Amino acid sequence: MSTQTHGALLALLAFTSYSLADVALKYAGQSFNFYQVAFYTQGFGVLIILAYALITRSSIKTHHPQLQFYRCLAYTVCYGLIIYAFQHKSLAETYTIFYVCPFFTAVLSVLILKEKIGIHRLTSILVGFIGVIIILRPDKLELDWISLGVLVASACFAFGNVLTRKIGDSEPKLAFTLYTTAFILLANAIPFAFNPAIPTGMNLAALAANGAIESFGTAILAIAYLKAHAVTVTKMMYTSIIWAFIWGYLIFGDVLVDINTFIGGAIIILSGIYMIYREKKHSEEQNKLT
Repeated sequence: MSTQTHGALLALLAFTSYSLADVALKYAGQSFNFYQVAFYTQGFGVLIILAYALITRSSIKTHHPQLQFYRCLAYTVCYGLIIYAFQHKSLAETYTIFYVCPFFTAVLSVLILKEKIGIHRLTSILVGFIGVIIILRPDKLELDWISLGVLVASACFAFGNVLTRKIGDSEPKLAFTLYTTAFILLANAIPFAFNPAIPTGMNLAALAANGAIESFGTAILAIAYLKAHAVTVTKMMYTSIIWAFIWGYLIFGDVLVDINTFIGGAIIILSGIYMIYREKKHSEEQNKLT
């Protein structure tokens, strides 16, 4: 298996994890402010990561503090804006706006990483986005300050992901997850101190589950960006909309599918398979040349 294919498959796993974490995030987000949610989810995440580092004696020392700072700052802004959007907008609107992220990633990959996009990657992004629109089919997106915030969140997510690839393999894998999680925790600890809240019951369980699942997804996603082209990895986020429908049906009893969901889902899956196929073929061609 080529590193590009490996990275794409890891990205699928990461975005699947994120989609499940969003279930817990949305559940708890109905009862708490966004900074209260972020404080608890990232607090649980930091505890889990530190425990894992101690047990496995894994290094968490960064060799790129400045790039890590910019990366963590970008993810912190993204996280807060997305939680707030989930509380005030429908998932359809939020997802549709946020899925501009692969286009931001493509631009930043060229500017920061000097990576070539290529017609096949660009085509796969466009086809996948069409599939998302067919599924969500928002008749009318309400363009307001929250929508602008989601666009900013999408750009920040793309920027953080591109910086992950720029930092590269010289960084301990666990550092990517720990610094991001700890940074978000500290940033939200300030407003939390002025307006604390104590979760109980299912809210507590949801926040803890989100912290654990997000930490896992962040770790896997960081590895994916180290292995594959940034655009290839980010493109895989389109598959999370399919999981969103599945989790909604299984957990919240939402209506699962209609004809648009089948058509859009098929387009997303096929565009993802095409991307993986092209990366595999490109890798084989490169190996023949060497």
